[in-house]
Amino acid sequence: MDLIRYSDATKIRPATLEEWRASTDAARSDGGAGVITVDGVDCYAEGENMNANEHRNTHTAAWNGERYATESGWISGDGDTWTTEGGGPVVCAEFVAATIRLVGGPRDGETVS
Repeated sequence: MDLIRYSDATKIRPATLEEWRASTDAARSDGGAGVITVDGVDCYAEGENMNANEHRNTHTAAWNGERYATESGWISGDGDTWTTEGGGPVVCAEFVAATIRLVGGPRDGETVS
């Protein structure tokens, strides 16, 4: 995955995970190329898609008798549909690229992504 200069599409260097996440968030929010500013340069991350294993992050969701909950505040009654503690949808690059291991409850031991 590379960090690409927006003005001329040249490679700057390999992108960090944080830059990839920020670029992905930008692309989702405005539907564009995912332009971010790094060290004063407009650029975007390009390369491996969000499902690449090296870009995934793992979370554990524990069953509390009624629902699964992660340390990030994502909750789910079924392990498939996730909301925030406030009831809104989870919308962030970290969630999109996450692998969630379910502990306890009806789906104990399963991994969802």
